[in-house]
Amino acid sequence: MILQAILISISLSLELPEKLCNITVSGISSKQASQFEQLLNRIRNEVATGRRANHKGQIQYAADMHIITWSKDMAKKAQECCDTCPEYPIFCRNLKGLTSFMIHKIIVHTQKWEWDPDFVLNEWMQSLDSAQQLLQSMLLQVGCGRALTPIKDKFLMYTVCFFDYPNRVDPYRPASSLNPANFCRLGRSSSYIGLCTSPYSKDNQLIWIKQESRLIESE
Repeated sequence: MILQAILISISLSLELPEKLCNITVSGISSKQASQFEQLLNRIRNEVATGRRANHKGQIQYAADMHIITWSKDMAKKAQECCDTCPEYPIFCRNLKGLTSFMIHKIIVHTQKWEWDPDFVLNEWMQSLDSAQQLLQSMLLQVGCGRALTPIKDKFLMYTVCFFDYPNRVDPYRPASSLNPANFCRLGRSSSYIGLCTSPYSKDNQLIWIKQESRLIESE
């Protein structure tokens, strides 16, 4: 009986945020999505070319870090998760499929508060685990959602981002300072000298790489 009561209590506590969730504002604009994509690629490029410390606070060039693109499908899933006010990762886990995800929360003073992708990304880069996810070399696509819910006289803003590659301990292949992005199967990106060209075409169709081969490729 005691064990059953504990399990019921845990179940209720996990369901509570979703049941009390009152979303007043949600969604990310196409302009904000583009900003997020550009900012994340800039961070990845700076790390890959030794102009920014990596997840461990070290300067380590990258040989195989790819340029990332925004995925509308992943953003839709991330928004679905965000709209549940995910206090616990369990609310996103059943939506993630083969992807990884991260949750960011901040208290703001008004529901008109603009979502700032630069703030979110830089906060994530301060955490080893979160930065490690952002710097996965075989990460190719990302999509995010945003939602605000009232808390007394303020608002809690949730950001949920889904990633198409898991968070692995060694996120990228090191390179020498003289030759970053020297392990790119499709060559260097024309936009970022430290990043590899994306294997996605403009219509977001995967050209050559599969999830299984990405795991092998990153070894």
